[in-house]
Amino acid sequence: MGQPRHVFFATIAAGGGHVATATALAEALHAYYPDDFTTRVSDVMAEFGAAALDRRHKASWRALLRRPQLVRIGQRLSDAAPSVTRLSQSLTLDAFARSLARQLNELGPDLVVANHGWLATVFAAARTRTGRHLRHRAFRRQRALVGAAQRARVRAKRRCAGRPRAARSEA
Repeated sequence: MGQPRHVFFATIAAGGGHVATATALAEALHAYYPDDFTTRVSDVMAEFGAAALDRRHKASWRALLRRPQLVRIGQRLSDAAPSVTRLSQSLTLDAFARSLARQLNELGPDLVVANHGWLATVFAAARTRTGRHLRHRAFRRQRALVGAAQRARVRAKRRCAGRPRAARSEA
């Protein structure tokens, strides 16, 4: 068997849901393919040099959560004018995208999985603006990511069902 492939799960710990789904996917990957992958789940903005931007983003999100109607209106506006959304995100995140691309290329993950809209923008920008090859998969909606994690867990349970208990705990 060859060297394990490394999957980097990029997330933002804005409330727990993004981190929980990224962690569930990493755990399912280990359960379903025990020796084939190494994984890392990262609160990527906080960990890779955008701490001030990360703090502003999380503070804004907490403030919006106190006004759920504004969250719904904001999502509708984003969906209605995606080019404006992409442009504003691109302007906000461009410097971070360049920095992150350099850092991740040094780490050398085989695949980056992003589960937050901002991070999808960051990785797309990192790939196009730096000219570096960075394989990534972004889930457009949290439901898609949760569904992928649930399907992976079901497959892992089915795979482990026929093994003796000792073999299950080693996997």
